[in-house]
Amino acid sequence: MTRRIVLTGVWLGLVQTGLGYAVLVGAGSSILLFFATVTAWIAGGAIGATLKSGKPRVLLFIAGVGTIAATGILSTNAFSAVAACGGLVAGALSGIFAGRFIAMQSIQLSDARRVLFLENNGFTIGIATGLVLLFLDPVGLAAAATLLWGGLLAE
Repeated sequence: MTRRIVLTGVWLGLVQTGLGYAVLVGAGSSILLFFATVTAWIAGGAIGATLKSGKPRVLLFIAGVGTIAATGILSTNAFSAVAACGGLVAGALSGIFAGRFIAMQSIQLSDARRVLFLENNGFTIGIATGLVLLFLDPVGLAAAATLLWGGLLAE
C-alpha cells in the first residue's frame, strides 16, 4: 500500500512536469498558461476529492490517456488554442485522479496525514526526476511517465 502511494506520487510529479513542459513548448511560453494548467490540476483535485464514486484505476487510465493525447496534440499542433485546451483538460483529468486517489487511500488507511506525506514525497521525487530528465532528454521523461503509468495500471 505504501509503495503504491509513493509511486503514484512519483507518476503525478512526472506527469505534471511533462505536461507543464508540453504546454509551455507546444502552446507558447506563457506563465499565464502554465498557471492555468496548474489551476486546472488543482480544480480537478478538488473535484476528485469530493467524488462519491469513481474507481481510481479507471481515473488513472483516463488521466494517462488524456495526458498522452494532450502531449501529442501539443507537439503536432503548436500554438493552437485547441492544443492549449487539451493541456488544460489533461491537467484537470490528472487532478481528478489525484484527488480521488488521495481521498480513497485516506479512507482505506484511516490516516490522511500519512497518505499525504507519502504521496507528496513521491510527488517531489517525480518533479525532481522529471526536471533532470527534461535536461537530459524530454522523450525520456515521457517514457518514464508512460512506463510507470503502465506499472500502476497493472497492479
